[in-house]
Amino acid sequence: MSHQGYVSDPESRVRRIFGYEAAGGRTSSLFRDSYVPGLERGNVFLDRDFDEWRVHKRRFEEAEVAGSRWVKLSDHGRRFLAETHPDGSFTETALLEDGAGPASGTWVIDGQGILVFTLGQWRLSVIADSRGYHSGIEFGGEHGPVYFRVFKVA
Repeated sequence: MSHQGYVSDPESRVRRIFGYEAAGGRTSSLFRDSYVPGLERGNVFLDRDFDEWRVHKRRFEEAEVAGSRWVKLSDHGRRFLAETHPDGSFTETALLEDGAGPASGTWVIDGQGILVFTLGQWRLSVIADSRGYHSGIEFGGEHGPVYFRVFKVA
């Protein structure tokens, strides 16, 4: 299945999240396109900021993900409760939305330690943070990439 606008390169997804969090949110050039001429590695200002931002990032571990509950908050104001199952599936319910029933998808931790939720046309890549509030970028909808905060609640 095609995930509209999905970026398969993990480092590119990480740079987009960095762009959102440290370089202007949705208006950040790095969030909209992870390659911006002059902002690649080697730019001393970007490198310093990126390295400071990256200090708190870590890899997800399967033991912390399987059998857990997560709240996902998008920068568009949507809220979801996801329950991950040990078999790599998850169920999700939209919070505070009338008529939104549960949906099912899959989750996997990729080779870079990024947690990837796939649900229909949407794919959300989440980077773990040692402080507990994780960051993600979702591709697949008509609005381009969407930023998420993700919290483990149980």
